[in-house]
Order: sequence, then structure tokens, then C-alpha cells
Amino acid sequence: MNEISEISEIGKIREIPLPDDWRVESIAAPVALPIHDLLRTIHNALDQPLGSLPLIDLAGPGTRVCIAVENTGADYRVALDALLTTLCSNGVLLTDVVVLAVAPGFDPLTLPVTQTVHDADDRRVLEDLGRYEGVPFTVNHHAVDADLLIGLGTLHLDDLLHDAASSRLIAHDLAGSATRNELADTRFLDDLISPWRNSESIYDRVVREGARRAGLVFAVEMLFDEHSRTIAVKAGMPRQVNTELRLIAHTLREAAASRAADLLVADVGPVSFYSAARAPIHIGMAPDAALVRGGIVILPDLQAESPAEASEAAEIDAFYDALDLGANSEEVIRHLSGRTLRPGEARAYLLAHVLQRHPVITVSAAGARPARHIIAVRDMFEAAELAETLLGRRPYTLLLSRALSALPVASRFAQPESAEDSLGSLLDDLDL
Repeated sequence: MNEISEISEIGKIREIPLPDDWRVESIAAPVALPIHDLLRTIHNALDQPLGSLPLIDLAGPGTRVCIAVENTGADYRVALDALLTTLCSNGVLLTDVVVLAVAPGFDPLTLPVTQTVHDADDRRVLEDLGRYEGVPFTVNHHAVDADLLIGLGTLHLDDLLHDAASSRLIAHDLAGSATRNELADTRFLDDLISPWRNSESIYDRVVREGARRAGLVFAVEMLFDEHSRTIAVKAGMPRQVNTELRLIAHTLREAAASRAADLLVADVGPVSFYSAARAPIHIGMAPDAALVRGGIVILPDLQAESPAEASEAAEIDAFYDALDLGANSEEVIRHLSGRTLRPGEARAYLLAHVLQRHPVITVSAAGARPARHIIAVRDMFEAAELAETLLGRRPYTLLLSRALSALPVASRFAQPESAEDSLGSLLDDLDL
């Protein structure tokens, strides 16, 4: 049975107070339960890969293998163990295996494999792979020198911007600083927010080419939910694996609405505005999102940054500092455009673009950090009153559950409002 076919059920929608005279439609994306037998699922994926020979047929005695890794979670470790077991079963010597990690913190393996951590600033470990689309590719030599390069990458339901997974891992995360800096240029973000862009972004195309030059021929990719639990696994040819997982992710993110709305209440849970900002960014960037241009996003129940976010302090500061660069969102975009951006600045840049089309109102607890160009209010009553004033009417409203990992889309079966329904809506708005 496909790992997501048995778990499609609508999640519970949290109660959020909204005016009784508003027309409100509550929507949620399907809920995906974590895979029950992860080890077995991974071995099945390795034995029946997409567009590739089984892993056991790609390596044998004398094959030098590099496994690129990016994550330290327990599920990720299960996948790594499955890869090593499969390789060894066909005669690959553990002494011929290098586990190449993106950053420190990966727990040491008990098996006698070489473990090393990539250093983007150490030119001695970098291999020059030429240029593509203006990007100078340098990648860790352990990846380039291997006879078989395997990427163990991840996709996350609550992150729409980094879906390239194993290709991103090789061509960005295991690259030199110059490569990383060029890939952080705003031209790649501009492409993501262009309403006329095709399904493959320039960023995806570039990192896939970089990974191909480095020798990536086999990928294992895991799709995580918002709690970092594995809900799908694919293995095989990198591009095909990534395409399949992205389709699954799209299905699990989609929350169908009967019609486009004037106002969207995005229930992100009790998180800080820095974390919550991903919701309006994703909604504002989606070409088929069910929010009309000029429609308002309300983020309820926001909190101050938590101690768990302390490790991201510099990133969070960069986000708020970037929003302070201009008197309006247009000036923020102008100040940041054409630069290499840090992650926090990149989030601010994307949010500024969304604010050009959608005002954002936050309902924040005491102590929450204020953000420039965002309308902060004390409670949902005030937020609702302000939304009606800005729109000039009672809005058709979507209440989106689990908004950090969901996208509201107009149902493909939706019918336009009849003339009678439209007249009724107008009379409601006019109190007639």
C-alpha cells in the first residue's frame, strides 16, 4: 500500500473567534501519519528504485562510495543504516565508504566508515566544476572523487522553497562559500515569486546541474511533516525521485476551498512572527492560492520568540533588521535587491514582495517582537474590525488549519457564484 493512501483525513480545526455575520469556510490539508515500518519502507525503495538499477547492483567490492547527509534526526539515521547495510551486502567495504555531513553535530557511527564534516571555507577540500548560469561550482572533493555518490536528502511539508532535496544537498550545502553566496542572490528568489514562471525554478535547474557534475546518480529522499516525522520515502534517479516526492508533498499541502476568498485566517499555532511569516509567503507566492489579489492574511495567536529559537538568533535579527530598511515594502525590496542574502534577509525579502499584494495583520501576545510593515493588533475582534475597514465590506473568509504546512487552493470543482448568490452576498454586505 502506498504510504500516504491510508492516511487522508481532515485535521481538527482549532476554534478561532470570528464575527457571526461573516461567511466563513474552514479548510485543512490532508493529515499524513508517519510511516509505521520505516526500515522496511526504505529497503523496499532501495530494492525497487525509480529510474535506476537497485542500489545493490550499483556498487560492489572495490567501489568507493560517498554518502552525503544533512540531518541528525532518528529517522534519518535509519535511512543511513539501511544504505550501509545494502552496500555491505554486495561486498562494499566499509573502509571504502565516506559519510560526508553538511555540518557538525552528526552522531558518530559505530561502523568503521570515514566520517567527515564539510567546511565551505576550506578551499583545500573543494573541487572546481566550472560555471553554470553564472554560478561558480565548487563541491567537496569526497563527493566528486567517489565512484558512487549517494545523496540522502529531505523535503519538508512546511518549507516550499527548498524542495530540490538531494541536488540542493550536493550543489549548495556541500559547496564552497562562493557557490553558496551566488545561489543566495536575489535573482533566484525573484524567479520564485514570478507569477509566470514555469514549474522548474532557475534555482532547481542550477543545483541539479551542479549535482550532476559532481556525479550524483542515486538519491534517497524523505518527506517530513511539520514534526520532522517521515511520511514518504523514494529512492533512485535523483530527478525522478524528487519529482515524485514533490507531487506527494503538493497533494498533502493542498487545502481545497470552494472559492477564492477576500480574507484568510492562517492558523499557524502559537509561534513567533518569524516562524509564522512562512505562511503568508507561501500563500502569496502560490500561483493558484485561493486568496484574491489585495486579500488580507490574519495570523492569530502569535508569541514571543521561544528559547528553542535561540540558535537562530542572528537569522531572526537579520529578518527584522531587513524589514526596517525602508518606510514601506517597496523600499525594503529595493534595498535588498541584487544582493547576496542571509536566510533571515531572504525571508524578509520574500515577505516584502507578498506585502505588495496582501496586507498582513497579526494578533500578538504581550512581549511579541514588533515587525515593521505588519499591522499588529491585540485580539481577533480588533483584527476583524480592521479587516472590514480595509476591504470596505464583510469578507468571504477562509479559516486555514495548520497553515505552516498547507496551501489554500480553489477547488477544481468549484462553481462561480450564481447571480442570486451574488445579489444575496451584496445585500448581506449592505445590511439589507
